[in-house]
Amino acid sequence: MSKFKHLSLLLFLISTLCLSQTAVAQQPPPPIIQNEATINFPESVDFVLEWPADANITSAVLHYDVDRMSCLEADTQVPVDLVTNTDSILAQWTWVMGRSGNPPPGTELSWYWVLTDMDGHVTQTPQQTKTFTDDRFPWQTVSAEGIDLHWYRGEEVGPLLLDAAVTGLDTLERDMGIQLQDDVDIYIYGSAADMRDALLFVQDWAGGIAFDEYNTILMGVQPSSAESWGRSTMRHELAHLVIGQYGWSCVGGSRPTWLNEGLAVYAEGEPAPDIIASIQAATQTNSFEPLRTLNGAFSAHGPAAGIAYAQSYSVVDFLLREYGQEAMQRLLLTLAEGTSYDEALMEVYGMDVDGVEAAWRAALSLPPRTFPPTPTPVLAANVPTAVPMGKPENVPTPPAAAEPPPVVTERPFPPPQSGICGLGMIPFVGLGFVFVWSRGLGKRVSTKNKPLLVKLLTSKKFFIVISAFLLFGCQLVNVPLEGSGFARQAPHVAQDDAVVLKSGQPLTMDPALTHGGPDSPLGHIFSGLVSLDTDLQVQPELAAGWEVSEDGLTYTFYLRKDALFHNGRSLTSADVIYSWERAADPATGSDTAQTYLGDIDGVSEKLTGAAESISGLRAIDDHTLEVRLNAPVVYFLAKLAYPVAYVVDHENVTQPDWEHHANGSGPFKLERWQDDVIILLARFDEYYLEPAKVSHVVYDLGEGLALSMYEQGEIDLIGAGGGILEKARDPNNPFNQELHTTAAMCTSTIGLNNKRAPFDDVRVRQAFNYALDKELLIETFAGGNALVARGSLPPGMPGYGLSGVTGYPYNPELARQLLAEAGYAEMSTFPTLSYSISGYGDVNAYVTAVITMWQENLGVTIEPVIIDPYTYYDEIYAGNIGHFYASGWCADYPDPQNFLDILYHSQSRQNIGGFSDADIDALLEAARIEPDPTTRLRMYADAERAIVDAAPVVFTRHGLTAVLVKPRLENYVLTPMGVRQWQNVSIKPTE
Repeated sequence: MSKFKHLSLLLFLISTLCLSQTAVAQQPPPPIIQNEATINFPESVDFVLEWPADANITSAVLHYDVDRMSCLEADTQVPVDLVTNTDSILAQWTWVMGRSGNPPPGTELSWYWVLTDMDGHVTQTPQQTKTFTDDRFPWQTVSAEGIDLHWYRGEEVGPLLLDAAVTGLDTLERDMGIQLQDDVDIYIYGSAADMRDALLFVQDWAGGIAFDEYNTILMGVQPSSAESWGRSTMRHELAHLVIGQYGWSCVGGSRPTWLNEGLAVYAEGEPAPDIIASIQAATQTNSFEPLRTLNGAFSAHGPAAGIAYAQSYSVVDFLLREYGQEAMQRLLLTLAEGTSYDEALMEVYGMDVDGVEAAWRAALSLPPRTFPPTPTPVLAANVPTAVPMGKPENVPTPPAAAEPPPVVTERPFPPPQSGICGLGMIPFVGLGFVFVWSRGLGKRVSTKNKPLLVKLLTSKKFFIVISAFLLFGCQLVNVPLEGSGFARQAPHVAQDDAVVLKSGQPLTMDPALTHGGPDSPLGHIFSGLVSLDTDLQVQPELAAGWEVSEDGLTYTFYLRKDALFHNGRSLTSADVIYSWERAADPATGSDTAQTYLGDIDGVSEKLTGAAESISGLRAIDDHTLEVRLNAPVVYFLAKLAYPVAYVVDHENVTQPDWEHHANGSGPFKLERWQDDVIILLARFDEYYLEPAKVSHVVYDLGEGLALSMYEQGEIDLIGAGGGILEKARDPNNPFNQELHTTAAMCTSTIGLNNKRAPFDDVRVRQAFNYALDKELLIETFAGGNALVARGSLPPGMPGYGLSGVTGYPYNPELARQLLAEAGYAEMSTFPTLSYSISGYGDVNAYVTAVITMWQENLGVTIEPVIIDPYTYYDEIYAGNIGHFYASGWCADYPDPQNFLDILYHSQSRQNIGGFSDADIDALLEAARIEPDPTTRLRMYADAERAIVDAAPVVFTRHGLTAVLVKPRLENYVLTPMGVRQWQNVSIKPTE
């Protein structure tokens, strides 16, 4: 049940949920002992609410928000566990900003709590506010019209830079015809290091940053450089902010980076000597970057970034000289409409990005740049051909291995090691959306582009173009150790013998509870009876072999006698039974046990509490396990590769905080897990298969910008989305030699709550499918690097395309007709809809575009609400979803049952939207036990046609996975599904 666990261009999406929304009762909250939000700038905010124990409060949900430019008002919801004391009850939660990024100083935080008592009465605490402040320094303030400038070092610095800001605004109005729209706060730090310490995610060469959505600028300026560097940087960052305000709209159109940065350098005035020198050198050597590759993020490496800035300035200077100020203004406003870069340039200048580049190169007397027809990565993607599953074959048990040497028993629960690294992590992307009541939180909503917005909402071109749109899953990067923050955390690990990955803080390390896949840290610590290899074939793991009865109902597994837990204890059949019964225990609360173990006799009864044990499991002896199924399903073995079937140590999992000291049987043992800092895995030399080739795998959970680390040689693997992918596809770019791509076995959808009106009517569900332009969404948010999903099965999956479904092509007129047939000819009777998302306080561009399109095409009202991603899964599986919830699925094994049955059978745990159709259920149940592969695929094709006709979700797209891998990483294979493989990877020796 992998929810987009390893995509890199669709992060997509965004999983979701929605708390049931009932009107808040008009009654006062209980007596409050304390209601505080303690801001520990910039790392965290600690929220605490305390009330008397006799108030009988049973649940508390925190709502928080920060003041910034936004179009869709939504606060973030966090259901918080209660702590009962003798006389009071506490609700405590910490917003760890290393997981989300931190707002700049001066930002206002607002929060309130919604409380529910045992009788179901709901109350709300008064909204409170605080301001993020950097209390390390004694700030002074000077002001001019529309500007508040704060500084603390050098008596003359503040007035001098305020004058630079005022002069810069005058220059912007004179040279570009644009003005400041909203008041600006400017914070001048006494050095670049001081400024960078106020931010968790920032390039190590950055000296100034403009936060458009906060109308705030941060700069690091030493008094000695205020007159020169300080003045030019002030004009640069102020230009970013003013241009951002000028181009702001509620559809949030973006600008190519070369335009954004080129305008900012232009606003500095006379170009600096280094800019002129870079332009002259690149002109003489004809070594400019292709302009299209500068649409996205610039190189994070200082010198390369400097060249990109110089080239951008040169192009913008050319456009302003040749075509004038008015054309530039029109370009900015056209881009604000969400028009693509090429279309906007064509509309204003009559040429696309490549045409602009050609005209600019001609002005510099450079030859035209040649364009290869179809750039192809040197490293071909691995796309295994999955075959339909038939009746499983017996796998003979290999001859017994020699008795393993005795292993010194390790303490299974080592104490945590000391040591502190940078706080935070790369934010986990791939979250969901939730409905919330709008309570007027004082969010700053821009209204200056209302006439433009009216135009946009009647136009097809209203989507933001973004440079990198990510999907579910954390971003992985491989980090050599020397000179990095990790070197301080694990100095004993050799650089040439470790794989280091940039990752997010795991939600859990419990195989029974995880929603991750075998490619996660957990997947390398634990192991199961079988696994999938990089060709997506079932391979023996803890089971050396197995036999299947003639009727396909009984599996006899022969466990390896040399299989050990990491503490040296032998692993037996009893451990497998314990692990599976624990996963199926209602007290464990597994969301995946029914899906992946439910074919075993007695699992369903165990999960419902009707049985004490699983009747279909029997230990014949210590190394022979008999498993009896309730039906002869051919995909049973493949399901056992999912983490819920991993074997855990019963002595380990009953200990407090066991997950931080997990004792598994996989190729790596957990040496250390420090929250939001590091996960350190060490090779298990007694692993029953071939030991890993590297000594350690490191998951860096701390701060760090992946692109910067990759370019500086500090990381070996990074997700390649948006602008990075565009660069890598240029054969002349070094990234091209390091690009791996594959079609991901994933389908993105927008979930619909089929149990809740109006989506209990198939015509309404079909209408919302027709009213969404999926091709435009893909072009805008995935750069065209995805396919429209016309059904559920993704490319590469057996049966893909066999059903012949054409999906729901964009047809707003037909959508409105269907709504009328459903009784909604007058949309005044249509209910307000809720869209569940998860995240940290803002509605992302993709969901904003989707909501805007539906509202324009259908005349509906849709309200988003955001829920904290670390409580997201708990809520969604509790059924707390709105009318919409962003959803998606990546294959766990190559069989259509993994999509069609698991997602759309009425009794499936993963059927979150509550879709139910008796005929489809019967077809799916018959396909489960059909032994002939060809017949099974035909049955699934029939099922997919019926499912698509019923429109239980809005089908949107199938994605592409792209990564950059440094050449030193050998034997890495990019697969359409996440599989365990770090034990097979080695580090190429340095030549």
